Amino acid sequence: LADRFDRDWSAMASNVNENLRTWGYNSTGYGTPAPLGKLIPYAEGVHTADTSMYFGNKQFSYPDVFDPAWQEEVKQTLQRKIKPHKDNPNLMGIYWTDMPLWDLKYGRRSGKANWVEAMKALPEEAPGRQRYEEFPANRGDQATDEEFLRLIARTYYEVIGKETRRLAPDSIIFGERYGPNITPSFVIEEAAPWIDAVAVQPYGNDFNVADFDRIHRASGGKGIIICDHNISFPTEEHPKTMWTQLPTVEEVAQAHARYVNDALSRPYILGYH
Repeated sequence: LADRFDRDWSAMASNVNENLRTWGYNSTGYGTPAPLGKLIPYAEGVHTADTSMYFGNKQFSYPDVFDPAWQEEVKQTLQRKIKPHKDNPNLMGIYWTDMPLWDLKYGRRSGKANWVEAMKALPEEAPGRQRYEEFPANRGDQATDEEFLRLIARTYYEVIGKETRRLAPDSIIFGERYGPNITPSFVIEEAAPWIDAVAVQPYGNDFNVADFDRIHRASGGKGIIICDHNISFPTEEHPKTMWTQLPTVEEVAQAHARYVNDALSRPYILGYH
């Protein structure tokens, strides 16, 4: 980009598009530069909450989804992010937050508070705290933390789902990009009315049929896109890599082929990025 195109994506986009299509790709995912998005189908990501599990404690936080001020703020975020794409016929769909941390127990293990604890810790006048205080009176024996988390999910997805559909009526709503081990089934159940397909970011060298079947059932039978996955190998220049690492590029190629073929043997898998 620097040496051949003077850091100009407009100049580089046609070259990248030609390479991708020659290599067999027919689309790109979130983070696609705008000039490239004019040439190839792509999906756009919109960050709707600071709940990505890899955020540090200073950046990570749970919004008070019951607060009208937050609801207005996230709608403005969606408007700002989606508006530049609304007339682009290559826009396939919209993603929300990447790897959101929903699981109550995983939150404690990771050193982060979970969403229910965050609502309990709000000031007494905060809408989320008031909603939590009212919850036992309304739900009785069913007033568990899991059921309150379900209520959080229901409120959250309704707010962002309605607004996303209004802004992008002809696009696929892929929803949040879930990590299988940090997403309870009931969270996906609450998202299901507002999404068209489920986005999953798995980890590991083997396609986990049980994980994907569970998510498929929880969504009410919606298709699943594997939105972000990789298997890596070390090089002399870069001995440490992201994702799981195998010793050689040949082993990675074989593992990747197995993974994609196993994934695409499930009738609900829409695609792989």
